[in-house]
Amino acid sequence: MKALEELGLTSYEAKTYHTLLSVGISDAKEISTKSGVPWGRIYDVLSALEGKGLVESQSSRPKQFNPVEPRIALETLLKLKSREIELLKDSAAKIESELNTIYQIPEEESMFWNVTLGHEMERKILEKMVDAKEEVIVFNELKKFNMPSEDEITKLKEFFQHLLSKNVKIRILFALKEMELPEDFTLYLASFVGLQGKVNIRVTSQITNCFDIIDGEKVFLKVPNPINPSEYFAAIYVWQKRFAVELRTRFNELWKNAKDVRIGIEN
Repeated sequence: MKALEELGLTSYEAKTYHTLLSVGISDAKEISTKSGVPWGRIYDVLSALEGKGLVESQSSRPKQFNPVEPRIALETLLKLKSREIELLKDSAAKIESELNTIYQIPEEESMFWNVTLGHEMERKILEKMVDAKEEVIVFNELKKFNMPSEDEITKLKEFFQHLLSKNVKIRILFALKEMELPEDFTLYLASFVGLQGKVNIRVTSQITNCFDIIDGEKVFLKVPNPINPSEYFAAIYVWQKRFAVELRTRFNELWKNAKDVRIGIEN
């Protein structure tokens, strides 16, 4: 019944439909008694269920009610939920437009920052990147590489496609002491052959602190784990346009002298 409520039924509607499934064709009095729904409410509840397509009625004396089979009932509830979500999307777009009229964009000098750790760090970075509107810049030092699972690769592809569908520019710079990509990492890049020319990747031998820049104003400074330097322990999120612009200038200097990497293996 809890699941039925999550699909849009009230508590009384869920109890009534659940009872009808177990007892079959019944009149209102029997349904009220067995479901625990008050007699004064049962007809309103049955009428609501009929309106939602979960119950059928028979015009007899007393009136009889029959539940629609679960498969059809669930399909109906999902359709109703989908319509509700579409209406919410329309409302959300209008609300967003109104809220943007009062939203105070931070001044270039103003700063907001916080620190995140572990999986929360990864979630936070992805959350900000997904909302990017113009550009995503990534600078990572490649010390040790473990091949991701197929599921992780699929999710990353979807992430790239989402950004590219919004015409977001993506540049990724890897720092390598030897300037030679590990063999397993080269195989990993082959997974993204379809993104050649859209996601730009380069490698450099210049090692510096790792960071991400989003839309030229939001920065993640990534802190290596002192116990395992190949992993990141924390990320410092800094929202200050002036700092982001200066860091982006530094990135462009590294990018200019870096070696281009072709994504994947093209025949």
